[in-house]
Amino acid sequence: MNKYIEKLKLETPINKQPFFEMLVDGRLSLEKFQETQISFLDAVLFFSLPMFILASKIDSYEQRQIVINNILDEHGNGDLKNAHGNTFKEYLYDLGIEKPELLQRKPHDAVINFNQTIMKTVKNRDILVSIAMFGMIEDRYAQMSKLLAQSVLGRGWLQKKICLITHFTGNWIFIMRSRFTILYDQIGNSQNPMKK
Repeated sequence: MNKYIEKLKLETPINKQPFFEMLVDGRLSLEKFQETQISFLDAVLFFSLPMFILASKIDSYEQRQIVINNILDEHGNGDLKNAHGNTFKEYLYDLGIEKPELLQRKPHDAVINFNQTIMKTVKNRDILVSIAMFGMIEDRYAQMSKLLAQSVLGRGWLQKKICLITHFTGNWIFIMRSRFTILYDQIGNSQNPMKK
C-alpha cells in the first residue's frame, strides 16, 4: 500500500492541482476560499460514518480496535467539543464565516459524490480496498492541510490568529494513516498465507 500511495503522490502532486495552485499563488480570494471550506464541512461531518461499517466487517478485536481508535479520534476522544466536525466549525468561524451561513449551506455535488463513493466502497468492496482507501485519503489530506495552513496563516485569514492544530499540523492524520497501514498489513497477511 505504501508504494502505491507514494506512486500516486508523485503522479498527482497536490500543489499542482488547480485549487491549490490558485490558493498558493494568491489568485483565490478569501470569499471563494470560504465557499470551498463551507462545502468541505459536509465531508468532515460524514467521514467517520463509513468507518463504523468498516469496523463491523473486521473479525478480530485487535484489528477492529485500530478503526475504533480512529472513530474515537473523529469524535474528540470523548470530548465532543474536540470532535472533528466541531473543531472544523470553529476554524470556519475563525475564517469569518457566520453561523447562519453554515446552517443554510447546501451540500456540494462533489462532496456528495465523495461521501457516497466512500460509503459504497466500504459496503461493496473488499475490506483491504476500504482500508487502503482510508489510508490514501488520510495521507492526501495531510498534504492538503499543510498547504492550507501555510496559505491561510500566511495571508492572515484567521481572525483570531490561531490555527486549529488538529486540522492543520497533519500529526493526527499521520497517526491515522499509520493505523490504516498497519491494519492493511495485518489483514492482508492474515488473508494471504504466502505473506506469513
